[in-house]
Amino acid sequence: MSPTTLPELTSRGGIHLSGTELWFDAETRRALSFVSSAVMRRPAAHRTTLCSDQTAKLLAGMGRRQARRAALLTAPYSHPFRLGPLKLEMLPAGGLIGNAQLLVRRHGVRILYTGELTLERLPLAPPATATHAALVIARAWIAGPNDDDRTRMEDNLLRFAEEQLSAGRCPILVAAVPASVEIVDLFARHALPCKLHRTVERATEAFRSCGAPLAPLDSRPGKVAVEIWPATATHTKSFRERTSGATAGVALVGREPPENARANGSLEPLHRNRFIWHAHPTATALVDWLVAAEPERVALYGPDERHMQQMLAERGVEAVALSESGQLHLTLE
Repeated sequence: MSPTTLPELTSRGGIHLSGTELWFDAETRRALSFVSSAVMRRPAAHRTTLCSDQTAKLLAGMGRRQARRAALLTAPYSHPFRLGPLKLEMLPAGGLIGNAQLLVRRHGVRILYTGELTLERLPLAPPATATHAALVIARAWIAGPNDDDRTRMEDNLLRFAEEQLSAGRCPILVAAVPASVEIVDLFARHALPCKLHRTVERATEAFRSCGAPLAPLDSRPGKVAVEIWPATATHTKSFRERTSGATAGVALVGREPPENARANGSLEPLHRNRFIWHAHPTATALVDWLVAAEPERVALYGPDERHMQQMLAERGVEAVALSESGQLHLTLE
């Protein structure tokens, strides 16, 4: 077929689609940015935030500044809409309720931004949707553990908590959203009493309001219960006071160690007891996913882009690393 010229992509604290105001997960304030998840790592309050309707509810329910300071342009999954010359559609990205990929149709060319893509099956979100695109923009952040590792982690965490509770002690768990909500659901399903920090409680209620199938909690857990704290509270005086006098174990729980807990060297108990799993796809799973989209090219960003580039080349898919070139101009044959 005749060559199709794709617009330039610029990688600079997010991905920009040139010739438009559209950014993907921009880390600094922009006129318009698609936000793929309510818990993206470096959120910014854009003039207009484009996100799924469930992500908008989570942002508001968790008191995020995107909801307070930005206009929200929302849509449900699989509901195409137009924004100027662009035809857009949000698709599930897995992992967390509201997480979305963004399919952009421009001049007849399909461009897919995968966002916070999670390929493992999790209870709080629909599975990620696969679709064809001429260009796929993917985050190259891969991990080794699979679903069995998550199951093993949950079993170990439950055993840890049950042993502490049986001894009359209150285990203290630290987790970032959404892991904190998933842990609340895990303990509720096993009828273990929990006490939630107000931030975790607010996030849990926000998930419920979005239709997340969370098990009901015991509303009167008693004095001996699992305490669930957010990662954002680990630097506070109340957390230090609670953990310094704690006779039970203190543990770090989540999809990956939260940056603030990981960087705080004084929280040694968190590093001794770790219940961590990775939500990032394995290398093989992500390559299979990208190949199934039958792209003519893949644009990669993230810490593992060189490894992913080589793996895709072995499967006959041309991939470029955005962080190396800084920008990209593509001609598809």
